[in-house]
Amino acid sequence: MLRLFQLTTLVLISSEMLAQGKSLDFNEAKLVDLARPIYPLAALQKRAESWVVLTAMIDSLGTPYEIRVKESAALESGLRKGFEQAAMRSLQNSTFEPSRLNGEPRDSSFTMLYPFFLENNKVEITQRFKRRQDNFEQALSEGVQEKAELFLNQIEELGAFNRSEYALLEADKYQYSLQFFDDIDARADHLYRALMVENLTLNEEIEYPTLPDEMTRYLRLALLSTEIERSRFGEAQEIAQMLSTSGADLSAFSTALQRIKDIKTDETQYSVFGSTDDGGDWGIKLHKRTMYLDNLGNALNELRFYCQHEYRALTFMEGQTVTIPPSWGDCFLVINGAPNATLELIQFRSDD
Repeated sequence: MLRLFQLTTLVLISSEMLAQGKSLDFNEAKLVDLARPIYPLAALQKRAESWVVLTAMIDSLGTPYEIRVKESAALESGLRKGFEQAAMRSLQNSTFEPSRLNGEPRDSSFTMLYPFFLENNKVEITQRFKRRQDNFEQALSEGVQEKAELFLNQIEELGAFNRSEYALLEADKYQYSLQFFDDIDARADHLYRALMVENLTLNEEIEYPTLPDEMTRYLRLALLSTEIERSRFGEAQEIAQMLSTSGADLSAFSTALQRIKDIKTDETQYSVFGSTDDGGDWGIKLHKRTMYLDNLGNALNELRFYCQHEYRALTFMEGQTVTIPPSWGDCFLVINGAPNATLELIQFRSDD
């Protein structure tokens, strides 16, 4: 069985609306009729699994166009291509209710995750994957970077065969980055990918077991620590809630989590540094209601606020301070600009 997950919808807004910075009644694009994707025969015969993230534009009539593969699981190239083509054909032949701004239909971008997971599939680690992973873990324990990198590259070249192998590969990349490189953003990316299936299906009726519970808890604890270190306090609170629900012991984080709770409403000022991706976007769950954005390199264009009760888009202006009214509810901020633009987001005073 295949379940689809909508990730984001970004609407195209005229420069006049951006300049005005006024409140907008926004309704995101919605899937109306899904053209059911056909599971690739070669993959089905091998019981291989994958997932594909597609981006597309949805026009004002609800028709998809400019469909592209944003990311897909690291399978061997032949199987990966089959999954990508199946997802693209499905999206191409599906219909949508277009996004609307103040009641008017608008073209918008749409991001969709296609998880090609087989229900009741007994997910097992293949021997060829396990041998290479054992070699990698041995090199990691010896602290020999060259050997660890060699075996990690061998695992990547082999490719993941199912959702568990993909999650383990990303967990291996996290361990490698943790031990040999000081790149906290890369570590966070690997952790989010390793936990993607568990996090997306957390509240779903159908579950797709991917990792042992103990490893899932370990990775979530590592992600909680990482997000606290990155000062991404909104995300840290969400991860802590997941861990608490699963019965994890959070006593080691009690002081930090209480401080994060206090920061949300006190006068503390703090910074989060980031850079836009290849598509020019960088996002964060906001923790406070007043912020200042500093452009550290390359152009920044727009600030898009996706809130519980409001949508607003603003043109980026140097020196601008933005305050979000409490009536908007919790907000996720997407900053758009040139690819790899660096920035500092300073969050401070709250008027709650």
